[in-house]
Amino acid sequence: FMRRMVRILKTTGEHKKLVYTELENKQHWWWDTNHPNDGGAVNDDQIRDFVSSCFDQKRNQNHEENPVRITVINPASIGPINGFRVLQQLTSYRLSTLYAELYAEINNQTRGWLIKTSNVARFSMGIGGKGIQYRLN
Repeated sequence: FMRRMVRILKTTGEHKKLVYTELENKQHWWWDTNHPNDGGAVNDDQIRDFVSSCFDQKRNQNHEENPVRITVINPASIGPINGFRVLQQLTSYRLSTLYAELYAEINNQTRGWLIKTSNVARFSMGIGGKGIQYRLN
């Protein structure tokens, strides 16, 4: 499954920070790396460094600075990203993408979202605590 996910991510251009490592002579899930019960797959240096870096990052919730891009195979596997979430696919378990960008103001009055989707039947947009669902035809 992970090899397939890495292959798919590489085709989307979303792999700039992707790191995939397989340790030699280890099964899919192991518990003993150097000595019995040392935590194995969930307690090695690479995993600890990655988890620490995730906790250290500040989440950017400002939609105006960064467009949102969501790429999923199973919408149930991921929650909202900056307020956007893919709810349903046109074809199940196929790659789906949602791209949303806040476009510039016109005459300091008009603001709106540019939203592009691929293989998305429904998505939700929850900006400012208000959730709205959209069905695409």
